[in-house]
Amino acid sequence: MKQNHSLGRQLLVSLLLIACLLQLTACGTLEPLEPLPQTEQKPSVPIEIPDELPDIPDLPAEPEAPAEPEAPEESEVPEEPEDPEEPEVPEEPEAPEEPEAPEEPEAPEEPEAPEEPEAPEEPEAPEEPEAPEEPEHSSLYLPGISVEDVILWFNEVCLSAEFVMGGDPSFLQRWESPIYYVLNGEATEADLQVLNRFVDWLNTVEGFPGMYETENEYDANLDIYFCTEQELLDRMGDQFYNTDGAVTFWYDYNVIYDATICYRTEIEQNTRNSVILEEIYNGLGPIQDTSMRADSIIYSGFSTPQQLTAVDELILRLLYHPDMRCGMNAEECEAVIRSLYY
Repeated sequence: MKQNHSLGRQLLVSLLLIACLLQLTACGTLEPLEPLPQTEQKPSVPIEIPDELPDIPDLPAEPEAPAEPEAPEESEVPEEPEDPEEPEVPEEPEAPEEPEAPEEPEAPEEPEAPEEPEAPEEPEAPEEPEAPEEPEHSSLYLPGISVEDVILWFNEVCLSAEFVMGGDPSFLQRWESPIYYVLNGEATEADLQVLNRFVDWLNTVEGFPGMYETENEYDANLDIYFCTEQELLDRMGDQFYNTDGAVTFWYDYNVIYDATICYRTEIEQNTRNSVILEEIYNGLGPIQDTSMRADSIIYSGFSTPQQLTAVDELILRLLYHPDMRCGMNAEECEAVIRSLYY
């Protein structure tokens, strides 16, 4: 064991020397050794190494440092007595509230700036006039018949008379009050049908005062007789000789107020039908027969129409229109006709 310690120390010293040399060489401080001067070599003396190295006494172990004495335990510091409680400081009285500052008056609103006037609109270009439309026809208009024709036919039958016993037939004459008729003589069933159908249509004409049958002759202002030819002449006069029927009416200030109609009973029914219509038509105001319209119910030549034509009805509608007045002359009647017929 001692020998091993000695070798170990030598080895440790050798390692330290080598380490120092390496460090000096790295730092560049180790200069090369100059060669030693040659000396005379002496004969080496043999060194005898004993077989066993003397024991190297072990180095005494370093004494252990004495343990530091434990610090004495600190004695507890006695608790300081608590400070006596300080008396509460009385609360300071609240400062009186400061009066609110009066509100500042609101600044007057600035007047609004006047609105800028709008730029005047550019005038619209005038619309092109529409092409004039064809005038609409009145409700009285008859296709293909001009107003000039109507005026001519109206003047012929309403403003003239075949037989005049007094007054001026050139002024308009018509009934203004209702017509109440009474029947005398023997009328056939066909006679009554024709008469009633015509009366019903008359009562639809605007402005017509109305026509009604009565059995009281004292209330009647139109007497209708179905009689022989001689009875007709006796009642109407010899100027009606050789006629199948006749009518006479009386008027005051161009207002018709009474009338009489006679029909011959010796004639056939077809002729009687036509005569009944013709004489009532004449008794309403158009007293003059026409020579211009052969199909008319009041044609002056011999004919036996069984009903009124459209022109016959038109003339009665114009005669009793509210715009017409009794006593109008031809010029005044023409103005009204032109305003009603177009």
